Amino acid sequence: QVEVLNWSDLAYSSISIYPNPTESILNIVFNTKNKGIYDLKIIDVLGNTVLAKKLDVNSNYFTSSLSTASLSNGIYYLLISNGKEMQSVKVVVRK
Repeated sequence: QVEVLNWSDLAYSSISIYPNPTESILNIVFNTKNKGIYDLKIIDVLGNTVLAKKLDVNSNYFTSSLSTASLSNGIYYLLISNGKEMQSVKVVVRK
């Protein structure tokens, strides 16, 4: 069970995504208090997972890139979870 908490309670002190809107590559940067395996998903507005990636976070500052080239124009949500906590960020794909 994943528990969604207030921003200040999360293990993530900050999450940045850029560019947003994006055309083909989404850069993800976050600071975390907890190292380990994180699940990164992009879901559409219907709740379908359209992209998924596992991240091995071994430092407090983490960066990753995700190709959004296969996605159609629209609004999506980036979900980052460590199995206990989850944070979501709205992503706009515009080509």
